[in-house]
Amino acid sequence: MFSGFNRPKFIPFVMSFGGIVLVFGLGFWQVERLALKENIIETIERANITDPLTHAPQTLADAEKKQFYRVTLSGKYKPNTEFHLAARYYHSQLGYSVFNPFVTSHGDTILVNRGWILAKAKNTDDYARAPKGKQIITATIRTSNERNYFTPPNQPEKNIWFGRDVLEMGKDAKLDVLPYSLDVIGEHIKGEYPVPSDGKIELRNDHLSYAITWFLIGAGMIVITLLYHRKPKAIKAV
Repeated sequence: MFSGFNRPKFIPFVMSFGGIVLVFGLGFWQVERLALKENIIETIERANITDPLTHAPQTLADAEKKQFYRVTLSGKYKPNTEFHLAARYYHSQLGYSVFNPFVTSHGDTILVNRGWILAKAKNTDDYARAPKGKQIITATIRTSNERNYFTPPNQPEKNIWFGRDVLEMGKDAKLDVLPYSLDVIGEHIKGEYPVPSDGKIELRNDHLSYAITWFLIGAGMIVITLLYHRKPKAIKAV
């Protein structure tokens, strides 16, 4: 069956086989990522056509079921307490997201992202503090802490946070907060900060093209390996 091929040499074969397994593994990983991303996009689309909730979810499990949904709440911002989430970009400019505790009319305390400020505005009066008095806010439910393996540790002593670590933030401020955060939705008025979210969540979904690319590379590696081990055809004497 394999008479037309040379016996594989150990080192080239192991390197080729390992590379092929790795490349196809990356392809199947992208297929899994594709399914996950499609599920998230479907959740966002469903949330966009659903009326805002009127009560805050009480547990992380309940909030995860309503991830990206909108909620309208009444309450008051807790004065003199805010957290700065780095490093956030807006129109290619580096800055912070400003989080404030919001105490709802039902007595829940939730950390609310009021929007983005310029990095140089930190510790200045160049942006509006949380408004006083009773407020009615509409916001998007966010449950991810947005951390990965490369996210640095928080620096609470400098009020610099690198993840949405709401429970850690609450502990630092001695507050009992719900285990998720909200992004306030509002209209950006030029020159005014913080810049609130516009409520639009757009995710790129290139995983199918990535998967196809990896599978094609793997197929090409198989062809190259076969050609490398194929015996040359004997030249017939005339």
